[in-house]
Amino acid sequence: MLVFSLSYIIYFQFLGGKEHGYWLGISAQGIGVVGLIINILIATVVSFLTDPTPKEIQDLVENLRTPHS
Repeated sequence: MLVFSLSYIIYFQFLGGKEHGYWLGISAQGIGVVGLIINILIATVVSFLTDPTPKEIQDLVENLRTPHS
């Protein structure tokens, strides 16, 4: 959703977008919160629609996270 937020900011800050064109009255400075919410929703939906990570990959990642002496 970085593309959404950046395009909104660029349009209203640099390309001449006017305040009366704000989406739901949200300024370019506040659109990041909307982008964050959209990102969380999409990530949640995708996590439910995809298969879980295989156990061997989970073990590999956990091994990389844990420091060994």
